Amino acid sequence: MDDESIVDPLQCPPLRWGLIGCGRVSHDFTQALKHLPSASVVACSARDENRAKEFANKHGISKAYGDYERLIADKDVDIIVSLLRQRGRKSMRSNHC
Repeated sequence: MDDESIVDPLQCPPLRWGLIGCGRVSHDFTQALKHLPSASVVACSARDENRAKEFANKHGISKAYGDYERLIADKDVDIIVSLLRQRGRKSMRSNHC
């Protein structure tokens, strides 16, 4: 570890997750992450902003975006996972990686 003051890795701040997609798989993924003290879902995105807001409200997520680009640009997100079906992934630009 870089920070020698942290003895137990579980005492580290949780990794802040962002979800691309707000469907059933995202629901299941969010439920699973709630069991990990080292993870926190802080943002979600969907093509329909209302759907993203509903998902965020249901799961206690602080940020909801109506497009994927805004989530990708969010500096408060450490890890982004795409939980879209294959058809939805083709519409995303891949020049951010």
